[in-house]
Amino acid sequence: MLERPLGHDSFDKSDNEIEGTYFSEKVPFNDVSADQYYSDALIWGVENNIISGISADSFSPNGTCSRGMAITLLWRIAGTP
Repeated sequence: MLERPLGHDSFDKSDNEIEGTYFSEKVPFNDVSADQYYSDALIWGVENNIISGISADSFSPNGTCSRGMAITLLWRIAGTP
């Protein structure tokens, strides 16, 4: 069963603080617009060193996620145990 991180029901812009981290209002990648449903979660992941793009300004949201990428993501979400 999947649960939302940190007990929040959603990532809405009116509640921009999660454990002392504030979302910036700009998505750091040229290929992701701020109105995408996942943009706030993406910003949270970047600001908390959970996820990064394929380059400094590209995320490739429709790209393929390898098993290694998925494992790295899960490992970072778990706090790099």
